[in-house]
Amino acid sequence: MIILSTLFIKQHTLLDVGGGIVFGALSFWLVDMVSLKIGQLYPFDVDELGSVQE
Repeated sequence: MIILSTLFIKQHTLLDVGGGIVFGALSFWLVDMVSLKIGQLYPFDVDELGSVQE
């Protein structure tokens, strides 16, 4: 069992990296969509110093 795990560890790592990239891209897209929707529901303006102007 240990021999098999050391033989296949590189392929497992490549799947983890690929899965992480896909998960990160989907998470970024989801947060972007939700923040756009919230921005449409609750519009506010932020000046260059970061202060919120309602």
